[in-house]
This record gives sequence, structure tokens and C-alpha cells, in this order.
Amino acid sequence: MILGELTKNKFEKIVISKEKFRGYPLVNIRVYFRLHEADDWRPGRKGIAIREDLFPGFLSILEKIKIGGKKNGKGKILNTRGSKSDFTDTSRVE
Repeated sequence: MILGELTKNKFEKIVISKEKFRGYPLVNIRVYFRLHEADDWRPGRKGIAIREDLFPGFLSILEKIKIGGKKNGKGKILNTRGSKSDFTDTSRVE
């Protein structure tokens, strides 16, 4: 069951879905792609499938992401090892 989609660009989108694999309920976050101007979307290899019982822990880690307040969208992500990585917030329109 598809829960939502985010458009990355003309040829890629991120699809978030719930499904079962070998009896385990999963939350699947996957990049789908299409070739050229084709209408059919295909699941790609980029993505992650998380067991539903682990998803609350996954969300608590995502909540640690700090969205930068600078005009250029630069910010920091604190990863699980405690070090910082640069990222750019491309979801904002300036």
C-alpha cells in the first residue's frame, strides 16, 4: 500500500509504502525511476526497507536532523557516530 510519494526530478521519485515480506510487515522507502518519457515507474535498488517494529526508532533518529536556518539551506546532520556531515536542504524554494 503506497503511503506517499515525493518527486525528486523528472525521472525519479521517492515512494513510501507499507508491505509484507516473508510475513514481516515493512515500511519501504525506495527511489522509483522511469526511462525517458515513459509512463511506467519502476522500483530501483536505492532505498531501505525497515521492519514496522523498528520504525519508531528510525523516526527518532530522523527527528535529530537539524534543518539549517541559513539562506543557502546549509545545515548539519548528526549521524549515529556523533560526528557531523554537511547536507543541503533542496526542499525549500527561495
